[in-house]
Amino acid sequence: MSFFKTEEKTNPQIQARKDFDKKIQEIFIRKKEIKRDEDLYQMMRWREDAEAHNDAKVQKRHRMDMKKETGQLNKELVMVRQAALQNLLECEHQQYQEELNRMGKSFYVQRM
Repeated sequence: MSFFKTEEKTNPQIQARKDFDKKIQEIFIRKKEIKRDEDLYQMMRWREDAEAHNDAKVQKRHRMDMKKETGQLNKELVMVRQAALQNLLECEHQQYQEELNRMGKSFYVQRM
């Protein structure tokens, strides 16, 4: 019977080996967790960089659109002013011609 009792007791070398294997397994698991965290961090940084780059492109396109629109509005404003001035000039010319007609005078118009 004493032989069986000694087998039931754990050998200190076996226990040390089990503890060592357990620690190695914990280290391996921790290394996997660290690798996963590093990969997630890299992916997050890549996404942030891509997002920032995309935002910069959107802002640049917005500035270009605003510049183009401002140019078009300036051209339109010039055209409106020219039309208004042309209309004013024609009205003044007609008034001047009417005043001359009342005085019995007229413009000299060369016919072709």
